[in-house]
Amino acid sequence: MLRTILIVFVIFMALAFVTMWILSGSFGRITDRASGFTNFFGLPLGESAGSIPIFELPWRVSVPQGPPVEEQIAEWERSRPIEEQITNIEEEYRAIEQEVRSLETQ
Repeated sequence: MLRTILIVFVIFMALAFVTMWILSGSFGRITDRASGFTNFFGLPLGESAGSIPIFELPWRVSVPQGPPVEEQIAEWERSRPIEEQITNIEEEYRAIEQEVRSLETQ
């Protein structure tokens, strides 16, 4: 039983290595024009993952620049319901009244 599992595992690993060899551009190494091929990781042949890629990788995208934050806040303020704005103004008014009372008692 253990021997069968071990044999199946070895065959699976061998197939995995052959598959990775094929996907990494193995046929590009056989031809004369191997420089145009890239390996499985998108790096030119002969490059390792530790070296700097000579081209921009597709998952390295710049962060999109949206409108300034002040404009977004102003737009959000305009889109808020009037009741919420009234509630906030009333809360600010109460806070100011409390500050005035505390200043008067001092």
